[in-house]
Amino acid sequence: MNVSMNESMNVSMNVSMNEPTPLEWWSQRATDRLAHALEATLADWQAAWGVSDPARAAEVANAFEANLEGRTWRACGDAQHAWVSLPDTLAGRIEEALFQADGRAPGLAAKVAQRAADDLLVELSKALKLAPPEAEEIPPAALTRAWSGALAVEVSVCGASLCALLGPATARALLGARPAPPAPAPVTPLGDALQLDFSAELARFSLPVSALYALAPGDVLQLPHRLDAPLTLSAPGTTALSAWLGEAEGARALLLSKPMESTS
Repeated sequence: MNVSMNESMNVSMNVSMNEPTPLEWWSQRATDRLAHALEATLADWQAAWGVSDPARAAEVANAFEANLEGRTWRACGDAQHAWVSLPDTLAGRIEEALFQADGRAPGLAAKVAQRAADDLLVELSKALKLAPPEAEEIPPAALTRAWSGALAVEVSVCGASLCALLGPATARALLGARPAPPAPAPVTPLGDALQLDFSAELARFSLPVSALYALAPGDVLQLPHRLDAPLTLSAPGTTALSAWLGEAEGARALLLSKPMESTS
């Protein structure tokens, strides 16, 4: 026997004029795809400059899963919503990898290493579609919260670590894998005396009775509802709506989309 469970939340209609922020998260498949592209960029750069670095690596993760503390950030343009953190030791590490610290023509070696470092930054900026970094700037703290949609990129080369923090719009433009929620239609405020009870349905799924009795605090029930799919918002006798789960002013929120078929 299976027990059908309906994961839903009942809400009273409280129309907020503040636009909610969609909850976004990037899958392992999407982040791996970008990491592989960056590793290919690193390999091409190494071949062009004759740099030997078998330990090179590129890691991409949701920003809230990455350790971004203790870094100095520089903004990439005024409106791109992206930041980079570049180590001061990059050119020196590349010089060591190129010339093995043999002491010959140190001035020339430093110039060559600096050109190689500049070229690496250019190639990585092309791969990430970033504008050149400008003034120092602290990224918004909201980007490191869970489900912000921001991406953290870390590239390790010659023992130096380069990092980029991409806002959700920049990440979407780069990966193109997760559609942005549709823009909300204009909302007409309802009278204070008019109130409807709505149900926002996340998912329906079945669970064996044996599994139900085995549940314990801390267990995770994975729902079949995808983050890039809208919820169903309905009330008895009303027209059902399609809505996106989001966040506004520290609370869960619903971003209304197109109407669906009437439930009456």
